Amino acid sequence: MSAARPVWPLSLMCQMAAIAGHILCAVLKLDFSGLDKTECHGLGMLIWKGDAMIDVQAVAKMAADYTAAWNSKSAEAVASFFAEDGEIIINNGDPWSGRSRVQDMAAGFYADVPDLTLSCDDVRCAGNHVIFIWTFTGHDANSGNPLNIRGWEEWEVGDDLKVKASRGWFDAEDYGRQAEGK
Repeated sequence: MSAARPVWPLSLMCQMAAIAGHILCAVLKLDFSGLDKTECHGLGMLIWKGDAMIDVQAVAKMAADYTAAWNSKSAEAVASFFAEDGEIIINNGDPWSGRSRVQDMAAGFYADVPDLTLSCDDVRCAGNHVIFIWTFTGHDANSGNPLNIRGWEEWEVGDDLKVKASRGWFDAEDYGRQAEGK
């Protein structure tokens, strides 16, 4: 067994190396589950989250479950992924603060796109930050025109992987053009 090493916060370069290592491990289907978490970190299986580590596989599961929540058409299910005092801001608009307001936001999307289907295109992690890259399809409630909208959310997650803050982005002008059938 090796001597104990000091625990120092990792630099951005080390976090990037960990992400690259995670991708390599996934591509090569390597399993390092028997190694000490500190050792696994260098292989990209875990990423520093403040003074703790964030499990990339747990974040991937969370993202899959979040996608399923959106596809369930339950605004309450979507909001359950946010901390009680969590918030989301979409395209630099007004914040939807608190889980109940996040639920209102999701309900608004369902009203605008009743047949909304979300897909998770990618997930990336660094520290306690997650990028959730998505595409949603459906039809505009007013015009009936088809929609195919791409965007992302930038999450700050807590130790419990609840979203504390989300910044969502999509091309609102493209959304408008698609809704109008242009």
